[in-house]
Amino acid sequence: MKVLVVLCIVLIAFTLIVSAKKNKSNDEEKPKSYKKVFKECQKKDETRVDASIIRKLKKHKQVDLPANFGDHKLCVFKGIGLLKADNTVDEDKLKKKISSAKPQKDNVDSIFTECKSSKSTLQETALNLDRCLTTNSIEF
Repeated sequence: MKVLVVLCIVLIAFTLIVSAKKNKSNDEEKPKSYKKVFKECQKKDETRVDASIIRKLKKHKQVDLPANFGDHKLCVFKGIGLLKADNTVDEDKLKKKISSAKPQKDNVDSIFTECKSSKSTLQETALNLDRCLTTNSIEF
């Protein structure tokens, strides 16, 4: 009888450990929120953009972009999973984002085609994606 009780305890402990590891790996796969990634990028010297510039951009005011703005957008878009390391846009995520902002299918397809193009550098791709999304009033 004691052997059976010990065996049950070991089995339950093993199940809990495996379940905890599985939940941890699922959390790592979840995409980070735009707000969280933005804050992380703002903490880094090489990708920080002055808060006054960000406020003006949100209000669609004309500003002179800092030299590191491409690096900033690259940091953000890579962090949320819209840009991949191979200088390509994650087409599934982009289409999902556009679809949630623009419910008409014709608009989704044309905006998607316009925004998904890769440029010669990751920073240029990030800037092009940002410009395209902003032009089409798609915000995060």
